[in-house]
Amino acid sequence: MRWRISGYALSATVSIIDQWVDGATDQASAKFDQRLRFLRNRPSSQWSYDYAHHLSGTAGIFEIRFEANRVAHRPLCMFGPNDQQFTILSFAVEHNDKLRPPGALETAKNRKREIETGEAEVIDYNEDD
Repeated sequence: MRWRISGYALSATVSIIDQWVDGATDQASAKFDQRLRFLRNRPSSQWSYDYAHHLSGTAGIFEIRFEANRVAHRPLCMFGPNDQQFTILSFAVEHNDKLRPPGALETAKNRKREIETGEAEVIDYNEDD
């Protein structure tokens, strides 16, 4: 199994992933790519909770989990829009069991809806670039 990884398109050529990577520390970016490589090559049934899991109370939003620079990063994602694809919708960090920024989960839900209705596009991400 090999998943295709995409990011919510902020413009015709820039995804939410591109924007985050541009502002991330080298350590955070490397940890993010490491986590994606692990998830990309396994069926979701083999993803452990510590790596990625569905957020209860949401309709199909899950979080990828990794730490870098003593920060608990939580990219928020969805499966789709196509088979064998998952798409990053927004980036958050977890602090005191809460996602920051406060609107990150709502943003992810709205972007998921936009992708599903065709109002928004996704851009493939290749961490090897």
